[in-house]
Amino acid sequence: MKKTLITLVVLWMLSTSLFADCIFYKPVEIKEVQIGNIISWSTLTESGLRTFIIEKSIDGVSFNAIGETSAAGTSDEVQIYQFLDMKMGVDEAYYRLRMVSLDEYSSYTHTIFFQRTNSNDYAFKSMSSPFTDVHFTLLIESNLKGNMKYAVLNQKREVQLEKELIIVPGENMISVNFTDFKFGTYILQTVMNEEVEEVVVRKVHPESLPNVQYVIK
Repeated sequence: MKKTLITLVVLWMLSTSLFADCIFYKPVEIKEVQIGNIISWSTLTESGLRTFIIEKSIDGVSFNAIGETSAAGTSDEVQIYQFLDMKMGVDEAYYRLRMVSLDEYSSYTHTIFFQRTNSNDYAFKSMSSPFTDVHFTLLIESNLKGNMKYAVLNQKREVQLEKELIIVPGENMISVNFTDFKFGTYILQTVMNEEVEEVVVRKVHPESLPNVQYVIK
């Protein structure tokens, strides 16, 4: 399922370049430790890459840089990176990496949702960019089998779309087509066993889309 999500994100990206600035050897992972969250990743190859900027968000839409790690530049060997986020503030947060090339060209990984000491029946694991003009995909990690209802709400919390999905233990994917939606801000709400989770999604014009490049081999 993880490979499927990555493939969808790569096919979705709108870019004039056919190649990312780097190819990941292992995907971005987040691990909980007592003093914070460790963000780790590794690359198989890098080409003209200057730095990785770690970005964090509370709502999944507005991101702030919380740290920076120098890249290897140009490399054909596996490079391993880590960053410790000690300023957690909340138990739930969204993370992504911004990759900046030597000529200041930026691209992003997909967005990862992380929840410390999760005791819920299910949790959001990762998602495509919350800024979209067509598709939005959400990866869910569930501890049990169940029937999930999900809906797209507008800012007045009026239902714009409502569907159901059979959830199995492990990874599950929700995909929403925003083609017929007006430009603006929406809420994707999921409900299972009275547990409610929400994430904000914005439909924007194609020229406003972030450049998402995340290739793993």
